[in-house]
Amino acid sequence: MIEWTGNQFKVGDISFQAIGDLDDLYRLSIADGYVIGKTRSYIDRYFDCLGGGDFQNVVELGIFRGGSTIFLNELLTPRRLAAVDISRKVPRMLQQYMTDNPRALPVKPFMGVNQSSVSDLEKICNDFIEGEPLDLVIDDASHFYDETRASFEFLFPRLREGGLYIIEDWGWRNHSSDNGSYSTSYGDRKSLANLVFQLVLAANTAPDLIADIHINRDFMTIRKGSKVVSDNFNVGRFCYHRGKRLDDVDFFT
Repeated sequence: MIEWTGNQFKVGDISFQAIGDLDDLYRLSIADGYVIGKTRSYIDRYFDCLGGGDFQNVVELGIFRGGSTIFLNELLTPRRLAAVDISRKVPRMLQQYMTDNPRALPVKPFMGVNQSSVSDLEKICNDFIEGEPLDLVIDDASHFYDETRASFEFLFPRLREGGLYIIEDWGWRNHSSDNGSYSTSYGDRKSLANLVFQLVLAANTAPDLIADIHINRDFMTIRKGSKVVSDNFNVGRFCYHRGKRLDDVDFFT
């Protein structure tokens, strides 16, 4: 269990700060600990999900200021942690951690990478991960349906049996009010909840593909089953209703 002091906590000797609201993403200084773009309850759920697990090969999509990368490295002590982001510059906070802390050795940033670029993801898996199975993928990148699905369909087959795939902030388009800044700015983008429904249906159709799914308001966790998946994996091929394959049906616009 994480011991909190307000919105601050420690993993080992490293101090972190959770956010109270989105403005804290830019307002908080690292003088009081590395900033993670997640609330206290969000981090507690993460700790319950990942704490004590054995995750050696980890891919994180979307790192923003880099605090989550530092948190994952300290919590999981992986052998390799690929930190992937569309921004072209390594965040100052992460760069400082990598310079100051010898425990940062497993961390390698891959900047300027769109999460939907299969060729870039393939190079990361082949060169940095050295072709080994993945243990954990965390997607906190675009939160857009097409990009998130592209990443999932490439990376999920590369998980080991029992490996975890986490998709964060899946419900940004499905709040009771449509006044959120994300919904206002990206109102024309398809709801990520479509992928959530597709994965739930796929878990029902192919339990050897998806062993189980857990969903809360912050993220969903998909556990890989024993099924060996081909390189042309398409989650829509596992979605059925009353015997009819749904393929790429949209549940939400």
